[in-house]
Amino acid sequence: MTRGREQRQDQEQEQHLGDGEAGHAHALATRLRHARGAAALAEGAVHDLARKLDLRDGARLIGIVTLLAGVRSLTPQTLARRLGEVESMLSSLRFQRLMRAEGKELAIGLRRAVILADRQCNVAALGANLIFWSDRVRKT
Repeated sequence: MTRGREQRQDQEQEQHLGDGEAGHAHALATRLRHARGAAALAEGAVHDLARKLDLRDGARLIGIVTLLAGVRSLTPQTLARRLGEVESMLSSLRFQRLMRAEGKELAIGLRRAVILADRQCNVAALGANLIFWSDRVRKT
């Protein structure tokens, strides 16, 4: 195999790692969506992400990866922007309630919001917002 062909295959593989429609990424996302509690921590990709983010809180990590697994298509738009594109997607009152939510209520609300956004949003931005969830993030 030529060096150029190997590089193209590597690039294609890297693109599929973030693509929820690629076979292995889709299978991982399915396992994470259905994982109960610490079962999500059995996935090597979850440990890789935790190392990259220097995230040591297992419960927080589980919440983040199970929510992100619900996103099936990557877009440059944030979840908030996607929800704001069509007013009927999420009422103003519901959005305000979501921004004030914490803990389990936040997780449930965000899961529902991802579904309302056709399971499409900027995963990196959503992940960062979840890691640094605070009043500052809520106001941006």
